[in-house]
Amino acid sequence: MTDRLTRRGFLQGAAATIAAGAAVGMLGCSQKEAPQEEKQDERAWEAEADYVIVGTGAAGLSAAATCGLENLGSALILEAAPEDLRGGNSRVCGQGTFCPTSVEGAIEYQTDLNLPYVVEEDLMQAWAENICENGTWLSEECGADIEFKQSAEFPEAKAADTAGHYASKTKRDDSGSGGIWKALEDTVASFGTPVYFDARAVSLVHDPQTKEVFGVETEDGRAFKANKAVILACGGFEWNQEMMDQFSTCGFVGACGIGTTYNRGDGIKMAQDLGAQLWHMNNFSGKSFGIRVGAPDDDSRIAGASFDAGCHDYVFLDPAGKRFMYEESRGLARHGKVYEGGTWADLRVPGKSHAVFCQASFDKAPVAGTVGFSPRLAAIDTLSTNEELLEAGIIKKSETVAELAAALGCEESTLQATLDFYNAGVEQGVDREFHRGEALSKEGVDASAQSRGAAAVQVEGFDLVPLEPPFYSFEFVPFVINSQGGPKRDAKGGVVDVAGNAIPRLFAAGEMGCIYPYKYNVGGNFSEAISSGRLAARSAAALESRATN
Repeated sequence: MTDRLTRRGFLQGAAATIAAGAAVGMLGCSQKEAPQEEKQDERAWEAEADYVIVGTGAAGLSAAATCGLENLGSALILEAAPEDLRGGNSRVCGQGTFCPTSVEGAIEYQTDLNLPYVVEEDLMQAWAENICENGTWLSEECGADIEFKQSAEFPEAKAADTAGHYASKTKRDDSGSGGIWKALEDTVASFGTPVYFDARAVSLVHDPQTKEVFGVETEDGRAFKANKAVILACGGFEWNQEMMDQFSTCGFVGACGIGTTYNRGDGIKMAQDLGAQLWHMNNFSGKSFGIRVGAPDDDSRIAGASFDAGCHDYVFLDPAGKRFMYEESRGLARHGKVYEGGTWADLRVPGKSHAVFCQASFDKAPVAGTVGFSPRLAAIDTLSTNEELLEAGIIKKSETVAELAAALGCEESTLQATLDFYNAGVEQGVDREFHRGEALSKEGVDASAQSRGAAAVQVEGFDLVPLEPPFYSFEFVPFVINSQGGPKRDAKGGVVDVAGNAIPRLFAAGEMGCIYPYKYNVGGNFSEAISSGRLAARSAAALESRATN
């Protein structure tokens, strides 16, 4: 065992190493080999526990904490990242924890958010019952310092008045760790649960005939034995470009993740190798688009793009130099969805799209909002000024349409036609393409205000502003918080195969195949990770240990 087992906040603990000769099946054994009960397994196990948990995010830690708090048996945790980058997206998220106040209301609210996808009743019931338990469990069992705030990101959805969330009252520490995540980590630490860092899980040790899972192999060749179950809690695939290209049908072309770079779809691929059924792989939680505020090869410096609501002297253009969406946000763009025609649709940002704005916006306020969390798991709080971004070449200034076309990489004639058509509408006081400037009277359309405790805000109409030189522009960087799809689970948290049958002794938790197939609700993934980790541990505990078989 290496020193990777030792880490700040966790008690040192060494799991027992199993000598060769254990009577277990091996991955890849041939049909010509001796019957399983007669052959000797030559595998040298690095360590064993009742539960092998993959991932140190909220899902993995909640599973491990449940094992300790409820005396369910021993656990060990594998983490692909080094110690200082542990915790996945959970460690650096806002720590808002969606916590509805009634099971029935939660089901009605989430069912509405899931549309047009339909989730089976038993899965919704299990999700609701467990997620409503989070507030008490976090506070009373894990010692999390939290406060309750009533809110709903989509107040127009059914039963939105039952939706609320807990937020951590504890400030981030110097490493960027959020308060609720840290409470989970400390709870696991109190039980001396061993954690292996730099231990990227790449395959499941299983019986080739029955698919029964009883261990995990890591990239460096180590094997960890699970006497009861393996719980995959290793996040999504937003940092796997191949998988993003394969499944990203919701418009995030060339997107960057803003969380941990270790979400590479490992758990999904391992489950697939055993025939796992996948669901809503095309669904993501995103924050629309942003602006790069670091070096071109530094994906850790992505900020949300922000324009002052009082200017309106900007448009968004696709690679051809044409507008493609209603540019104002103000509650109309939420986690990768935009409000159009009375419904919430996927936000689609064509690759190599640009924001083009004029002097008023340049002078008014930074177009780079607060920078997102870096892969180094530290919040970057500083704002970059427009002047700094211009000097760095991230924002480009153009005195003419020809210069702007060159900066955007589009045909001057197309760009000129776009600007002429838009400005002609401005003179008439109308946006003939997307109805920008018109009042939006639907009650509750601006949820961002309501989430801060204000009454639902109606979007007032405003005067359009012509687009005139000098022009400023920057390329959009679509960014994704996390993917939502992955192995489908049953009501016990077990991973199911393509026929809908549970794969023996394999469970999953967290955003890797979570229950959210369409609209993301604020705090939803964090809370679902906590509740699904707890569910997976409890369900696995009901199994008979293989060690006694």
